[in-house]
Amino acid sequence: MCLLSPFWNRLHREKLDFEAKMRYILCMIEGLSAAISGMQLSALRMDISANDVANVNTPGYEQSDLIQVERSPGAAVGTIRRTPNPNPQLSGTDLAREFGSEMTVAQTSYSANLKAIRAQDQMLGTLLDATG
Repeated sequence: MCLLSPFWNRLHREKLDFEAKMRYILCMIEGLSAAISGMQLSALRMDISANDVANVNTPGYEQSDLIQVERSPGAAVGTIRRTPNPNPQLSGTDLAREFGSEMTVAQTSYSANLKAIRAQDQMLGTLLDATG
């Protein structure tokens, strides 16, 4: 796991050797990778939700869900699962769920990961300024 807060205090107190700086840069890249993975899953969640909404009047349509699984620290993957529709004459899309939670979760997650990327960008800039 990458914990950066002790680094920032140390960075301003003393000069770090090249190897230590590289470890911290790799740690930050791992953080960027996690945020990018999260943004990709958020975009996929929004695509799935938009598809469900577009099929609200399609008889027999089965609503889709994104199942998110963490593969390793900093990497997550998603699997799309269809919810069986017991009534083939109606669509299985629940608009209240789509607009009430699915799209909200996707938007909030995307925004949070974007903030993480911006913070990582700022920290990496500080580190590169310190190494120069």
